[in-house]
Amino acid sequence: MASSFFEVYDKFIDEKIKLKEWKKSTVKRYKKIKNLLIEFEEVNNHKLTFGKVNQKFFIKFNDFCYEYKNHYTSTFSRNLGLFKTLMLWSLSNGFAFNDAFRSFKKPQRVLTREEVLSLNQIL
Repeated sequence: MASSFFEVYDKFIDEKIKLKEWKKSTVKRYKKIKNLLIEFEEVNNHKLTFGKVNQKFFIKFNDFCYEYKNHYTSTFSRNLGLFKTLMLWSLSNGFAFNDAFRSFKKPQRVLTREEVLSLNQIL
């Protein structure tokens, strides 16, 4: 039985590929997020385990994505959604017992100054 966070992550990806539930682009996206989480571990010296996926992790990961990686809200929101899908699968398959991730909320998208000006021109 897989035990480490990333062993379970790989098991998740393998299952989805074998069941042909995903297109190649989805597999690629999940592999990119895995690499993002590995980089997060290294930069923050924060070993990722299912037990540590809590509000403290969420705050650190949020800061990492926005401040260190300079992600846009849309990128962070997409990644968070995919991460939560992994966590739901892990929970339903008995790898995770912590469901604190359910409270992680995607940020509201804020319009840029240019978008507001563009909308004003339309109106």
